[in-house]
Amino acid sequence: MLDSVRSIWQNPIDTWEDIKESLTYFSASSKLDSLVESDVDSLSIFLNSYRHYQDKFTLKIFYEYDESIEFSNNTTPEKIDEKLESLRYEVRKLDNFEELSVSLSISKRLSESKDKILLDNIYSLDALSSYLESLSLTELQSAISKRYGVDGAKGVALIGDYKTSLHTDYFHFISKDEFQIEHLESHFNKVRSEEIHRLRDSLGHFANASEWFLLPDHFKLTATQENEFTSIQLLFNALHNAYLISFLSNFSIVNSEGVHYRLKGLKEISGSYDFESLKHTDASELWELYLWIYEGNTVDKIGISRNIIPLHAEDLLSINSSALASAYSSFILSQKDDVKSYIETTKKIAEQIQVTSQKASEVAEKIANSIKTGVLGVTTFAISTILFRLFTKGSELKSYSDLFSFIGSPLFVSMIIFALAVFSCLFGLTWYESKQDQARFKEMYNQLKKTYESVLTTDDLDNLLENDIYFKKNYLFITKRRNMYTWTWVAVVSASTTILLLASCYADKL
Repeated sequence: MLDSVRSIWQNPIDTWEDIKESLTYFSASSKLDSLVESDVDSLSIFLNSYRHYQDKFTLKIFYEYDESIEFSNNTTPEKIDEKLESLRYEVRKLDNFEELSVSLSISKRLSESKDKILLDNIYSLDALSSYLESLSLTELQSAISKRYGVDGAKGVALIGDYKTSLHTDYFHFISKDEFQIEHLESHFNKVRSEEIHRLRDSLGHFANASEWFLLPDHFKLTATQENEFTSIQLLFNALHNAYLISFLSNFSIVNSEGVHYRLKGLKEISGSYDFESLKHTDASELWELYLWIYEGNTVDKIGISRNIIPLHAEDLLSINSSALASAYSSFILSQKDDVKSYIETTKKIAEQIQVTSQKASEVAEKIANSIKTGVLGVTTFAISTILFRLFTKGSELKSYSDLFSFIGSPLFVSMIIFALAVFSCLFGLTWYESKQDQARFKEMYNQLKKTYESVLTTDDLDNLLENDIYFKKNYLFITKRRNMYTWTWVAVVSASTTILLLASCYADKL
């Protein structure tokens, strides 16, 4: 935008003067070396191309000390054409002794992308930094939260003419040359934000909670270094630290003097930080503690941390890694009973898995025993019948032909077929029981999972049960065994039937 205005004139603007910028407006002015009719044509092209610009701007051209013509992207095209003609007329009357100048004022407006990312323009980072530095801590927080704390927004892209970039989970300072909305990823989580605020309200008292409704996460920079953003980094660090205090102390309040807090644990500590000390304090360890506390089991963790912190530090922002280690260890020790329960639960699950394996073997064994009984029964019956024939009327069986003829006799064939039919019925009953047992086996396993879903997480339960792999192997084992024995019985019956048919045919020929 500024570059476009700078380039309108035959003699481009070299330096902007009286530059001022806040979060909502920008203004600047500059002298013009000359003003010619071609400048009016260039101005017309500029106004036409920026007619739908995001921000509202007003461009004033002074051709006398107190005479000017004003142009705006809110003005109708017809009115702009009239003003351009007026400016052209005045340019023709110039005698090169007039004081020529131009002023630009911009009312900055937020726009919103489809992904709920707010888009805002920064025209002069130095001017904006100077403005923000002039505010008190409460004024700074109020200005930022009112401007960018839009309900439902996932982030803010602050687009400007930067040499480098800077971002938090929510704020993204991006060069206009590199900005592409489709590539911007915001990691801010609204649901998590609401839950953290709810926990803070229940575990402590922050007197400014209604006005300070953001998070430390909003202002936690991913990296800091000496560059054009140095001032912004310090201001964001101050807000980050102030918010950290509010989320970890029992009581806190922010006023014109700074942040005041009180933390009650095994010892009580209290203190205050002014704006300058908040800017220059590195609270990396407290930030890690904050993340750990609010990731889960918050009530237990914050209680332990409030007891531990006073043992390691005299003020809240100066805790070190030893305080973190003590807090972590204390929490683990406090969870010992839960750990014992967890271990007992995992042992029971392991026992149940062993039971399911035994059940699978029993189901498969039952049908195997049925086939063995059937085959043995038919074989025993056939052999005993033949032996009985041999011992009672052995004189009639003088050769193998006589024996084969006996096997093919209608009486023997009918008795063997009767035996096969009986054992086939028994096998069919066992096969049906096997299907029922397999169904009960599956039901028992599913009930086992439901029983432990209330005490274990889904991921943990899946890990212990190996994502049902062990169950599936046992279930498939039963199916394969039943199929194998079924085909075995079919083979036995088929072989017996074939032998009887051949023997019967042989007997009929004799």
